[in-house]
Amino acid sequence: MTEKRVIVVGGGPSGLTAAYFLAHAGVAVTVLESRTGVYDDPRAATFHPPTMEMYESSGVTKRLHELGIICPRWQFRGREEGVVAEFDLGILSDVTSYPYRLQCEQHKLVAVLADLLAAEKTCTIHYGATVQNVSDSRQGTNQNPNDSVTLTVESNENTLLGKTSETGLIIYDPNRVTINPDGQIVLSIHETNLEGHQRLTAKLKGMLGDIGLHDKLMHRSLYLGKDIPIGGTAHQAGTVRFGRDPKTSALDINCKAHDLDNLYVVDASFFVSIAAVNPSLTIIANALRNA
Repeated sequence: MTEKRVIVVGGGPSGLTAAYFLAHAGVAVTVLESRTGVYDDPRAATFHPPTMEMYESSGVTKRLHELGIICPRWQFRGREEGVVAEFDLGILSDVTSYPYRLQCEQHKLVAVLADLLAAEKTCTIHYGATVQNVSDSRQGTNQNPNDSVTLTVESNENTLLGKTSETGLIIYDPNRVTINPDGQIVLSIHETNLEGHQRLTAKLKGMLGDIGLHDKLMHRSLYLGKDIPIGGTAHQAGTVRFGRDPKTSALDINCKAHDLDNLYVVDASFFVSIAAVNPSLTIIANALRNA
């Protein structure tokens, strides 16, 4: 292919969200999904206010409300105690139009996004297309414009661009761990969603004043007063890539070292990204899967 485009591997909630906003901005996008269609898999089902705000302009938020259930309160329950604590999310009504959680399975979001993308002329979704390998001919900072990132794709579609490899643009996340020439580990952080963080911080300060604790807030010294500094990062994930090709990954798809039959890495280091909540249950589930 000759045009510049973004290739998104995976047609799940994250992949189709990225594809929609890129296509809506006029960027050519190809989505490669290994499954043969939209997967009806009722997994995680909670949408928080920032997510609904992000989808609002696209019409997705309105559609999710038609399919989901609004939950204005957030409860912690014990098996014997019942309700231990309850939070009324209505207190956020002055900072968001969605002061509640919306319960709607993520596979419904995928279906909504797929319908929207079907109307986008700059986006194409290929189902049954499995990415087998990624190769990068670019070297250093002085890159040849003819160099490229190539994806080798196994597809059941004879019309997949008439070939089994596709070249395009891949977005590289600046958040990464590298080793400098002196052998020191460098953790690079690019902050995102600062606007939401600032709104929540302002809300916290206002609430503390109402209960007489405003003077007790230790500004810019603890977690609630500022971001955790780079030396105090938590929920670390990544650094050990997994995949099918030993040349580009350390682990296979079952988290076993390519070169050793008795070495499995089942902590968070194989994660390709980290969620906004504790990763322990995902680590446990994957460890049980590989046991």
